[in-house]
Amino acid sequence: MPESTLNYTAQAGGVGQTNYVQVQNPGGGLLQWTVSVSYLNGSGWLNVSPTQGQNDGTIRVDALPGTLAPGTYQATLTINAGPLAGTHNVAISFVIAAPTVQPPSVQSAVNAATFATGPLTPGSIATLTGSQFSGKNISVTFNGLPSQVLFSNATQINLIVPAGLAGKTSAQVVVTVDGMASAPLTVNLAAFGPGIFTNGIANQDNSVNSAKQPAAPGSVIQIYATGLSGTGVITANIGTEVVTEPYYAGPAPGIPGVQQIDLILPADLTGNTVNVAVCGGPTAAQVVCSPAVAVAISQ
Repeated sequence: MPESTLNYTAQAGGVGQTNYVQVQNPGGGLLQWTVSVSYLNGSGWLNVSPTQGQNDGTIRVDALPGTLAPGTYQATLTINAGPLAGTHNVAISFVIAAPTVQPPSVQSAVNAATFATGPLTPGSIATLTGSQFSGKNISVTFNGLPSQVLFSNATQINLIVPAGLAGKTSAQVVVTVDGMASAPLTVNLAAFGPGIFTNGIANQDNSVNSAKQPAAPGSVIQIYATGLSGTGVITANIGTEVVTEPYYAGPAPGIPGVQQIDLILPADLTGNTVNVAVCGGPTAAQVVCSPAVAVAISQ
């Protein structure tokens, strides 16, 4: 005689669960049987195979969460063996549990312009990478200070490191998504940690500098960077020349967390490109420079 009950448990939206029902023919005659399902609530969440057979057999019964909401679902599996052997009912219970929500996890914090590891700079833009960042309400704190979130998706958050951390050498970063907080990640801080954004150099006419749109020697280029928001000096390197007084160095107008450095290219530049870096530090003798970026030059 087959089992009288089958019990399943699965997570909402999760994978299906499988049980088996054994049909046995203890008599000597031919036993032919069919299988049917009736649902007490919900529908279509059982898959039965085979639906007919003879003599001994095994019936596979799969319970599929599909789009079922959390709750308890019930059905009856009926095995009909004809007027002599009769029918046998198997009560089925399927408990759908609410999905387990994982908290966000922060894996790294890097310069948003270069994605290079190193100290973050208060007042500049950083990028966090991790998981479970998607949600309706996303916030990030550094030592409890809220940061301004500029962009977020499931695995990345761009933000402005709170300016109130100036003078600190480290901070604890916590990402909170819909009320669930990540484990804190310790990040190093520094007053300067410059990086130039990809396609972050514009010519004097505001076109993006490239081989097709090179800058003329003697013209002004505009460099957009982050990590230069500390108190001190901003300098630059054009090839081997150190520029101690840029044409302009300060916040990029209308772009939070971004700094703009305008440089006048030497009129005697030769070649098709020149490497440019931006630097910052408490004094001109203590500057930290960004990775160099090639600027296209017209001849």
